[in-house]
Amino acid sequence: MSHASTALPSSATSSELDWRRQLPVARRRQLQAWFVSVALLTVGVLIVGGITRLTRSGLSIVDWDPLFGVIPPLNREQWQAVFERYQQFPEYQQLRQGMSLAEFQYIYFWEYIHRLLARLIGVVFLVPFAWFWAHGYLFGVRPFG
Repeated sequence: MSHASTALPSSATSSELDWRRQLPVARRRQLQAWFVSVALLTVGVLIVGGITRLTRSGLSIVDWDPLFGVIPPLNREQWQAVFERYQQFPEYQQLRQGMSLAEFQYIYFWEYIHRLLARLIGVVFLVPFAWFWAHGYLFGVRPFG
């Protein structure tokens, strides 16, 4: 069984040509910490997503505001307004008729945490990615000079 191999210049080894091996150890550790952080957050969002699914909480937040929707209701009046909005949707009318505000807050909590973790994954991935890329940690080149 024969495998095709790429011929290397006589003076270079494969590890010398790999841009990842050329990064200083401190930079590699920073990248590893970033990868592990994103992986752990992904596992967390999967677990919370499973709980959200099991508690049937997935449609409890009826309005999606990606930027300003991070802050949940903070007082009784806000909770009541959000609950009344939820009561206008088929999820409430067909499956949760007669639910109390406390029950709504419970299912809202799981959906809120799930969405918050998803947003956090986006930030924890994109901000370091842009920084690492701009500083030449990724792909062996600096994009801006």
